[in-house]
Amino acid sequence: MRIREHQGVVHSSLYHIVWCPKYRKPVLTDAVAQDLERIIRELAEEKGVDIMQLMMRPDSIEVLADIPPRYGVGEFVKNAKGRSSRFLRSNYDHLRRLLPTLWTHSYFVATITTVDASAVSRYIENQPRRSAN
Repeated sequence: MRIREHQGVVHSSLYHIVWCPKYRKPVLTDAVAQDLERIIRELAEEKGVDIMQLMMRPDSIEVLADIPPRYGVGEFVKNAKGRSSRFLRSNYDHLRRLLPTLWTHSYFVATITTVDASAVSRYIENQPRRSAN
């Protein structure tokens, strides 16, 4: 388990995220897939998101990421879809011809549980003690 801290927030916020091109068209191949991965990794670096795994299939993308609570999974997916759609559709004519929009409106997300009782106990024990008045 990896615990992260930023501005006083200690967290392990792991998400399994999947989204697909419109109509599940198999368009995430070759240079499109490479550019898409680069865009997602750049966005993640900007926003402090740790991409643990990224798997590209021709008709879907699957990401395992640790997303800070201040940013949120919905915001990450929205930004990844928006940025990648603008770039890919402007640079690959066949995407504009094949699809009215690059992505479906929906996505799948599941939280990944990593915290156990001993981790919570360690966190509590390591907090500064205040005197009881």
